[in-house]
Amino acid sequence: EVDWESMDDAALAAKQKVFLYYGTFYRVMLTMFEVSFANWAPACRLLVDEVGEWYGSFFVVYRCMIGFAVLSVVQAVFIQQTIKSAQLDDDFMVEQKNREKSAYVAKLHRMFQKLDTSKAGHVCMDEFKAMLARNDLKVMMSTLEVEVDDLESLFKLLDDGDGFMS
Repeated sequence: EVDWESMDDAALAAKQKVFLYYGTFYRVMLTMFEVSFANWAPACRLLVDEVGEWYGSFFVVYRCMIGFAVLSVVQAVFIQQTIKSAQLDDDFMVEQKNREKSAYVAKLHRMFQKLDTSKAGHVCMDEFKAMLARNDLKVMMSTLEVEVDDLESLFKLLDDGDGFMS
């Protein structure tokens, strides 16, 4: 127990200053909150001047740990948002490719409807060869990025052996 009667005025004043920052649990909690998020120098300087110099190193280590913890949280938020943005970009690219595929299939369907002059629901080799003479169908094939030289190979590829494409 501290003998308050035998202390000189300077020592008593120093103890009272330390008590203002560290005298109770709630004062310590408030001081550490202030050290974490506000001005940490007065609380540190008080302990260094009135209690001992090694308390300064405690505050430096504590502030560094708090600083690195806050930076880690901020970094994690940035990384999470970057990954989320990249995921949205991937979803957008997949959606765009699906739209392009649908447009390509629609163009193919229109082309085969133009080729099917007999309206039988399939295209025979004669109808297909007649396409080679039509400029509008050649242009349509070029928009589908199919070369005229590849058309016979395309027919053979799509023919299931019965001489028709359907």
